[in-house]
Amino acid sequence: MPSNTFFNLPEEKRETFLRSARREFAQKPYSEASINQIIREAGIPRGSFYMYFSDKEDLFRYLMERHAEGLLERLIHLLEAERGDLFAALTRMVEQAGEDARLQEQRELIQVVRNNLGVHQISLLRTLWPQRLAERLIGYIDLSRLNLRREEELGELLHILFGITAPALCAAAVGGDSGAVCARYRVQLDILKRGMAAPNPPAARGDESKE
Repeated sequence: MPSNTFFNLPEEKRETFLRSARREFAQKPYSEASINQIIREAGIPRGSFYMYFSDKEDLFRYLMERHAEGLLERLIHLLEAERGDLFAALTRMVEQAGEDARLQEQRELIQVVRNNLGVHQISLLRTLWPQRLAERLIGYIDLSRLNLRREEELGELLHILFGITAPALCAAAVGGDSGAVCARYRVQLDILKRGMAAPNPPAARGDESKE
């Protein structure tokens, strides 16, 4: 995590530094990203970098956790707007990702994720861990709209939902056909909402032979 020295910087200087880091990680995979390039673009001495972060991994982790936290804050806002309807809020979130494709910061953040698929995922998982998600969101979700047998199942449901939501957010945010992305996402949500097991399945072949 950043040091107090970093947080005590004027906001404009903090954002200039983070913008430089975001741009570097968006242009190159983590392994190729250069601290020298980041500090050169940010206009700070190399020694200052190590007063802010312990190393490149520390900076990368902070950027990813900050991004994940921003997504959670947006989801909370949408849950409030949709009166606790989790499925409606997630749908709006994906729709807005398409609209956000015009924003430079969002495009860069998505590119950072795409450049580093499978790298340092613990940073995001720590923020989006099922039970941590449930603890953050339970006060905003209308549980009466969900078919939960136990309250503890909310974390697992969120884990499943984020498994299809995260790729949809990335696809919508890169500026492609966001309409097609949203349409496919709605189909996936509808499948999850109705369930995939038939309500009255036919008897298994083994059962029929016993009769």
